[in-house]
Amino acid sequence: MASMAGLWAVVLLGGAWIAPGFASGGGEEETDPRDQPATDEVNAASRYLRFGSDGDTERAEEVLCDDADPEVTAGELVELRASYEEELGSYPETEVSTDLPTITAEGVDIGATVSYIAGNSFREEQFTISVRAEGDNYCVSQVVRHESEEEEDETGAAVDPQELAAKYLSAIFVIRDLEAASDYQCAEYEGPGPEELDGALAEWETLFGEATAIQSFDGDPAPSGTQTGVPMSVELSATQATESFSFEVTVEGDCVSALAGGEALLDPSAD
Repeated sequence: MASMAGLWAVVLLGGAWIAPGFASGGGEEETDPRDQPATDEVNAASRYLRFGSDGDTERAEEVLCDDADPEVTAGELVELRASYEEELGSYPETEVSTDLPTITAEGVDIGATVSYIAGNSFREEQFTISVRAEGDNYCVSQVVRHESEEEEDETGAAVDPQELAAKYLSAIFVIRDLEAASDYQCAEYEGPGPEELDGALAEWETLFGEATAIQSFDGDPAPSGTQTGVPMSVELSATQATESFSFEVTVEGDCVSALAGGEALLDPSAD
């Protein structure tokens, strides 16, 4: 996972968050820490993304400046998180991280990343949050979502072979969504398919127990004409064994055209 930002990083995981500096007083009615004013610009930006992603749209909108008309509304943050549920296989937890603020004429701009995490898989969305001071308080004046890599691919930009290769193997071994894996394949595909690999994985788990898969790159991509070979490995770890299998994923254009390797998984008797 990409590293979180430096000194200004704010990491918020799951649905519960207690604001810093809150202590319950005695005798008077306690105030929910989520209703406390933002402590600074970064806190205001983080609150908007956190509350919106958690479906707490009312609190997210309370962070907005009175004249704000954000490009990304709190409701759209709710929809964005929900949209990753099918892709990742379960409703994702979220983490919010922020970069160092950049001073502008009206306040500051803050780069932010929302990570959507389910099991061993995650996706990220990038935002820029504009924040300004109003008296002693801080409010969000604008929220811009940057175009994701997948959307850039759909507009015709070049596909990163390593990223596509990783998504293909992840769909098989990590997310275990064979339909999604098949969607990454070219019409003309050579090598073991998702169903065959899934069957071999099931046999491995019968012997050694339920597996957790970790994939990694085994070297640099090797372009050849219109194709690029991406060497990768998949490590399966269970209670009774840990084993690594080597593959080469061939990417052509915006799809996977071939897969080689994994013989020890597909045919253990050949060892």
